[in-house]
Amino acid sequence: MKHSPRTRPALTDRLGSWRPALGMLALLPLLTACAGEAPAQAPAQTSSSVSASATAPVSTPAPSSSSAIAAYQVVEDACLGRCTTYETIAVTHPTLGPVEIRTYGWDMNPGSAPSQMQLAYAVYRDGEPIGFYEGLGNTYAFISAHTVMGNMTWNLAGDSNVDRYGNIYLATDRSVVVLAPTDTGYSQEGTLPSAPVEKPRFEIYPFFDDAGEPAAGLHLDADGRAYLVLGKDGSGEVRQVSITGPLGEEGSTVYTSCASTEPHCGFIF
Repeated sequence: MKHSPRTRPALTDRLGSWRPALGMLALLPLLTACAGEAPAQAPAQTSSSVSASATAPVSTPAPSSSSAIAAYQVVEDACLGRCTTYETIAVTHPTLGPVEIRTYGWDMNPGSAPSQMQLAYAVYRDGEPIGFYEGLGNTYAFISAHTVMGNMTWNLAGDSNVDRYGNIYLATDRSVVVLAPTDTGYSQEGTLPSAPVEKPRFEIYPFFDDAGEPAAGLHLDADGRAYLVLGKDGSGEVRQVSITGPLGEEGSTVYTSCASTEPHCGFIF
C-alpha cells in the first residue's frame, strides 16, 4: 500500500484566530432591532491589512498614498564608517515606494578564518536612513542575496530574492534571513537575532543529496512563492517551512515534515 507523506499540522502564533466568531450570532437580534436606525459608517480599509492571494500573479505592490509615507523618521546608520558594506539592494516597498536595503558586517575578530562578522542592515529612502538593525552578540561569516558557501542551496527561479509578498531573502553561512515589509520599513522577525543565546528563526542544518549537492536552503519559485528546507529531524524526515504572507503577519508560515525534499512536500495551496 502506498502511503502519503507524513505531515505535521501548521504552527500558528495565535490559535484563537482559527475559532469562528460565535459572538456575532448573539448580536443578530440586536442588529435586527436597530435596522431602522441610520447605518454606521463603514471603516476605511487600510493597505496593511491586505495581502496577495495565493493564486494571484506575481506583481510588485504599488506604493500607497497612506500616512505611512509621511510617518517615517530619519534614524542613525550606526554602521557608517565602521562596518564592511556587503550589498545594496533596490526594492519597492508596499507603502514607502522605492527604497534601498544596505547590508553590513562588523568584523569582531579581524584576521580570523572564517570571518566573525556581526551583521546589520539599514533601510534608505531618498538617500536617508529610515531604519537600522544590528544583530548584537551573534557572529556570522557573511550576509548576501546569494549564497557564497557550499552548505546551502539557493534556488531563485525568477532571479530575484523578493517573494510575492514583499519579503526579502538573504543568506548567511548557517541561516536564512527574511526582511518582512512593515508600514514604515522592514523587520527581521527573529531571523537575525541579537543575542548569542538566541538561534536564528530559520537556522539551516546542512545535509546533502545522493549527488553530494546541498539539499537544505531556499527555493523561490517563478510565481513568487518561497519555501525553505531547514534540514532533517531526529527521525530523518525533512523539515520545511512555506512562507504564505508578509512574515510579520499571523499565519504567514506553514511547517511540515516528510520523507523527501519534494517542493512544498505536504502542502496544499
